[in-house]
Amino acid sequence: MYKDGDFNIRFFGNFDISNLAKKVTVFTEEDWNEFTPRQGGSMYGEHRSPHEESRTIPLLFNEHFSDFPEEYKWYSYFKEDVDQIRSMFLDRYGKGNIPRIIITKLLAERNILPHVDTGKQLLKCKRHHIPIITNGMVIFHVGEDSVNMKSGEVWEINNANLHYVRNYSTEDRIHIIVDWDINLEY
Repeated sequence: MYKDGDFNIRFFGNFDISNLAKKVTVFTEEDWNEFTPRQGGSMYGEHRSPHEESRTIPLLFNEHFSDFPEEYKWYSYFKEDVDQIRSMFLDRYGKGNIPRIIITKLLAERNILPHVDTGKQLLKCKRHHIPIITNGMVIFHVGEDSVNMKSGEVWEINNANLHYVRNYSTEDRIHIIVDWDINLEY
């Protein structure tokens, strides 16, 4: 679990999302609906997925969290952005790498259900959210803490604690979610 103290959610810093905000506009509904493991596919078996009202574009992803994630078809389009994010984390943490990075869309007036992430790999990673498109009516809850994340802010969440998201707005919310493993270098 987290070796640097117990927390629910904490502000990490800021990231220039202007390039990302332009790039995510190219996704079609077909693109958003193509990848389904997080929305109730094989990752959850017969259980209801807490993410069923969201959509995912994987960049680096491995369903089983192996040390070497697969590059998905959109990775090369976002490689420059991923490299900048990796550089930001290297500056802060000193070592490590990204085993998973995804772009997620939470649909308007929908929710990510309360859940706790499990699995050894998930618990050893530092999970970060970088809002790309959001508004003041999207509330992220972790444990007893709640925050309205602003576009370009970087937040680390303790995904081993109960967490969920409420999108009260009529607009979709788009985040890039980055896992950072300080023990992984490649």
